[in-house]
Amino acid sequence: MRDSERALKVISGIVSGLLVISALVFFLIASRKPKVAEAVLEYSAPTGFDPTELAGELDRLRKDQGFLTEVAIRSKFATTSDPDLAEVASKLGGRLSFVANWKKPDVSIRFPHRNATTAIEVANTAAEVAKERLEDQQRKLPTEILAQADAVEDKRKYVLTILHIEAEKGPHSLWADYHVTSTEVKADHERALRKLEGLKAKPVFSIGSIRPAKVISE
Repeated sequence: MRDSERALKVISGIVSGLLVISALVFFLIASRKPKVAEAVLEYSAPTGFDPTELAGELDRLRKDQGFLTEVAIRSKFATTSDPDLAEVASKLGGRLSFVANWKKPDVSIRFPHRNATTAIEVANTAAEVAKERLEDQQRKLPTEILAQADAVEDKRKYVLTILHIEAEKGPHSLWADYHVTSTEVKADHERALRKLEGLKAKPVFSIGSIRPAKVISE
């Protein structure tokens, strides 16, 4: 065999080896790239409803340690015996996202993970737990508003009583007899009123079905 032929065979072997190595590296990189799973939570709401209001409620859930812990355990992303359960749940929350759809009444719940099965399981579980929590909030909201309205009215009447006593006996006597000031009582009423206004401003909607998660990117 001539030297030139031998050299060509050596070069060919090197090129083939490099191609194999490149393919292996590409496979390893691809296998480590997170898969993003998306579950879709449907809802219905009055005309003019702002989807970001629902997304805001979901985002508050995403920051709730109790919600994250429940998702982590029910999806088997963690177990109750994990010593670092709180940390695992917090990391899960950092990767979980809620995206409001402006064209359709639904919210996308996404979770990335190297394992597609895990990504799908967490996204589905997050949608299920969010649905349960939001439905519970909507059921309780009218009762909470009524209870807070009663509390505001009681505090309003108490303010009037304290102001009447203060006008008759003076602020020093008011403090000596009741250990309050009219300023404190009025501030307490204002806090209760702000809480009532916040409850009334909460979005009203009905949660529908969940479209099961699927991988949307690799």
